[in-house]
Amino acid sequence: MTELASIRERIVDLVEDPADVAFVARMLRSFADRAPGLAEALTAAVEAGDAEAVAARAHALKGAAGNAGATGLAAACAELERRAGAGDLAGVRGGAAEVREALIRTDAAITHALAELFTS
Repeated sequence: MTELASIRERIVDLVEDPADVAFVARMLRSFADRAPGLAEALTAAVEAGDAEAVAARAHALKGAAGNAGATGLAAACAELERRAGAGDLAGVRGGAAEVREALIRTDAAITHALAELFTS
């Protein structure tokens, strides 16, 4: 399933009545606003070689992504968290790159989903 499809599915799960649209839009915008900062903290932890901090930052981003329906990003974060928890610092660098790529796809998917939300 694409990131856009999973976010659409999350929107459908959350919007039970037209009044819910504004809440869902705020939630998605909040995620889109906060995610870059979470990713920057994650990158700093990777660059510092701090596996414990990487695991904690990946866990936080994974939870936020899951709430937004960004399952691809959440999965990349879960894998990074696993690698960091195992002390696999070489794997952490590759996993961090995967998270950054997933975040780019997620940002585009959220932008698209928000546009759809307000044109439907």
